Amino acid sequence: MKIYNQQNYQSPNFQMKIRGLDHEYFRCVPNIMKQNLLMNAEKNTIADFTVEFIPMCDQWVFLKKIKDGIGAIVDYFPSQYTPAEIVKTFTKAYIPEYRVMAKSLRKETNREEAQKLFGEHQKWI
Repeated sequence: MKIYNQQNYQSPNFQMKIRGLDHEYFRCVPNIMKQNLLMNAEKNTIADFTVEFIPMCDQWVFLKKIKDGIGAIVDYFPSQYTPAEIVKTFTKAYIPEYRVMAKSLRKETNREEAQKLFGEHQKWI
């Protein structure tokens, strides 16, 4: 009986994935800014989850983190942020691993507060 050393030559595709930028709320954001966010998110190989942007009718935007099919609201942008500012802030503060906001997203530091506020904002819809 021959035993062969089997090696897995395919590594898992770890990266941050983004959803929700196609929402009407982000229509005024230049495509180049959205593409920059998507490219930088794909380069983040430490974060193996999806972030979905959920705009509300009162201009608040919530971030839903989805990992292994399970999602939770983990952070938010108040109505003072414009759509372009949200994209720019997320690109610069939530994607680079050394940034505080990125660590907060990974550890879901703001989860309880974000879920509470999301529940309140859902009532207004």
